[in-house]
Amino acid sequence: MVSAAVGSPDCDSRVREKRESKGGPCHQGRAQQADAEIRDPFILEFLNLKDEYSETEFEDALSESLEEFLLELGSDFAFVARQKRLRVGTEWYRVDLLFFHRQLRCRVVVDLKLGEFAHADAGQMNLYLNYAREHWTHRTRTRP
Repeated sequence: MVSAAVGSPDCDSRVREKRESKGGPCHQGRAQQADAEIRDPFILEFLNLKDEYSETEFEDALSESLEEFLLELGSDFAFVARQKRLRVGTEWYRVDLLFFHRQLRCRVVVDLKLGEFAHADAGQMNLYLNYAREHWTHRTRTRP
């Protein structure tokens, strides 16, 4: 089974709940719009992968078929980076794929995983989203 943990440092529902409880800037309608704009699940048959493959092979196939993958994600997505490096303390991490959604005006972080989505995957995604919110959000741009 293939899963892609997708999140946005500005539009993620878990972040929305935290912000709303603190009176933050994320509004219910905006978060619902984000949920409607980002497809779930993804149909990735166009990758023509064999029965068994690694996360690296999966990522390579997505990169080679970027146009079809962007269309599968939905409209208004723009590719930003692959294997975007980030540093937390003394540890280095890599975000598998980074996109920007033009209509929502927010980044979308994709962490590719093989198999079932686990609690550790959620923790890793939260680390990425918190880092992106703190370091990759432009100060001059209005937060969605």
